[in-house]
Amino acid sequence: MKTDAEIKIEGTKMLIKALRKNVCVRHFILFGILLLFSTAFLLRISCAAEKFPPLIPYPQVMEIHNEGAFVVNKGTGICVNDGENSGYRVGVNMLVEDIKKYMGKTPQVSFVTNPDKLRDNIIFIGNMENHNSLKRVNFPKFFEDNSQLHPEGYKLYVGPKKVIILGKDEAGTFYGIQTLRQLIKKRGTEVSIPGIKISDYPQIKMRGVHLCFQQLGAVDLSFVKMLIREVLAAHKINTLIIQVDDGMKYERHPQLSKNWAIDKIEMKEIISYAQKHFIQVIPEIQSLGHQDYFFLPAYPELAENPNNPWDYCPSNPKVYQILFDVLDEVIALFQPDYLHIGHDEVEQLGVCPKCRQKEPHLLFSSDVNKINTYISQKGV
Repeated sequence: MKTDAEIKIEGTKMLIKALRKNVCVRHFILFGILLLFSTAFLLRISCAAEKFPPLIPYPQVMEIHNEGAFVVNKGTGICVNDGENSGYRVGVNMLVEDIKKYMGKTPQVSFVTNPDKLRDNIIFIGNMENHNSLKRVNFPKFFEDNSQLHPEGYKLYVGPKKVIILGKDEAGTFYGIQTLRQLIKKRGTEVSIPGIKISDYPQIKMRGVHLCFQQLGAVDLSFVKMLIREVLAAHKINTLIIQVDDGMKYERHPQLSKNWAIDKIEMKEIISYAQKHFIQVIPEIQSLGHQDYFFLPAYPELAENPNNPWDYCPSNPKVYQILFDVLDEVIALFQPDYLHIGHDEVEQLGVCPKCRQKEPHLLFSSDVNKINTYISQKGV
């Protein structure tokens, strides 16, 4: 069996190897790692004083009880109340893999409906949407009042005989599993989970990161999946903004795409993988500014300032013919609730003959309104 330290070293090596291959993402990840570990360090200081385990993000309510820890052994099983096709099944699989790494043996997973009682040495996972079917089960009183739980919330109980996770909804159950994964530790030869009660829900509804594929020699799908699984989902991030731009192959305007761009099948694989981990994906199409690498290399005549091509000309109708073609393909693939249109660092409006007599702030707002009107008609 691998020790806790060996598992962490193995994961760190995998991350470093991936970072060496992915230059553009490196800045994002290194900043994230610095933030994550600095937060973890501060949590360790504060939690050590209060004898609480360091968890990221920190739960709303956490209580250490004196009933004792749960010891994981080769007979420990996982019991799922919501069937094999539950939306949080991927979280169950993550927990199974963690226990397998610690114990050298895959734990048995059983799927039940309306259990009368729970056996000992079990990790029970369910959600409160089906809580009526669980009333016969002798849960601790901790689970009786769930009125204060918000969407994506969960309750987690760890006792010496069993572990129970109940989510407010499927996302909540998934996040409860992620908290449990952080709690499992190997000390010496023993793998255990501290005796604890947690009632938790997200303080912020949209918890996101921005992922940029640009300037990569290639997009490593295995790295992106590892990032989603082990960094974002594991820490309850629920939104991923992908800066698409020239990083995806287009059908109507293939000249906009870099030679390293991924195709739509690969992008769809990333979207689907993220969604299975309760992460919504928002595409970004950089508009107006930052066109030096996107529109203007293929269509230099669209530049607001040909001598310093950065913004496209918002008074040129051809801009919107191309932009709306791109948006059509992106919306059809992502089917997003939101779409990020960029618009940062717009620097040179009112330069070209078509725009010279117009106020820059009106040119900017006109461009935003045109895009908003178009994507609204598409249901975004």
